[in-house]
Amino acid sequence: NLSPLIYTTNLYHENKVYYRGIFNKAEEIYIGDRLKNEDKRFTIVEDFNIAFTQDIISIACLGGEMLEQAYNQLKAKFDLTYHYTIDIYTKTYWLEITNKSANKKDAVQYLKRYLNAEQIICFGDNLNDLPMFEASDYSYAVKNANELVKKAATAVIESNINNGVASFLEEYFEHRGRYYPMKITSIDKQNNI
Repeated sequence: NLSPLIYTTNLYHENKVYYRGIFNKAEEIYIGDRLKNEDKRFTIVEDFNIAFTQDIISIACLGGEMLEQAYNQLKAKFDLTYHYTIDIYTKTYWLEITNKSANKKDAVQYLKRYLNAEQIICFGDNLNDLPMFEASDYSYAVKNANELVKKAATAVIESNINNGVASFLEEYFEHRGRYYPMKITSIDKQNNI
């Protein structure tokens, strides 16, 4: 009785999000907001057969009476990464499932090596960002983030509803990092950013 959102990458390297409809208030807020902003990734389907022909990035469920039960059953059966928490936007439970190695922490570590970056700055709002914070040199939580995320952050910036990350980046690059406890990464120097 759950209605998942399946995040994939297709053969053309396009990101897609497949869903079967909107069945609760949390999905109405989450999916509705993305559709209102013309997010081209979101595609309504009758079944998930098309998703199973693509690389699945993650599976997420919002709300629903069976969510905790599904979380406990899946966690006991499959060795995957699970984030089960209250969503800060819809105020209902959110379950996100990924492969053990498909997580933000591993992605940050890979990018740091790949870009030969001296330092990594990251931004987050929910519990699934905590591992990424561990792998980053500096981490910033938006004002409307989960309280544990704010406690783990280097600092708290304006909410993402008020374009906190964009404002931070604009100010950071305008001042070339002088007013923040970090240096421009080597990749930035190479690109004259």
